[in-house]
Amino acid sequence: MKKVRLTFVALVLLATAAQAAPQQPSVATAEQQTTVPAHEQQVKDRALQLTCYFTDVLRLTKKQAAEVRVVTYQKLQQLDPAAPEQGMQGTLLPVAQVMQQYDAAMFRILTPGQYSTFRWLEERQPVAHLLAGSEK
Repeated sequence: MKKVRLTFVALVLLATAAQAAPQQPSVATAEQQTTVPAHEQQVKDRALQLTCYFTDVLRLTKKQAAEVRVVTYQKLQQLDPAAPEQGMQGTLLPVAQVMQQYDAAMFRILTPGQYSTFRWLEERQPVAHLLAGSEK
């Protein structure tokens, strides 16, 4: 039952992300155009994995899961030095600042009990740390 639920949440999140994704024209070279989608898909996949993990552990609602996926994707993009967007901007935000913004967003999204569990997982669970790809 848990796998069915996670699969359903993943499908809902994918459908939501596909509808919400803005279409922006690309000015990248032909070589960059082939690597950008692959890299972006890897980041999206990591965000989905982490969201599914939190959905299962924290028992997130559909709305919470969708919001967690958005902020997790933003966090992963900001922490990834190989992201094409980072190359265009030229600088990365400090890790502490990104983590503080992510923590504030999760505080806004989660209930007090869920947030408490989230903080415990972030501090003690190596799985969440590895999926997030952050360097602590």
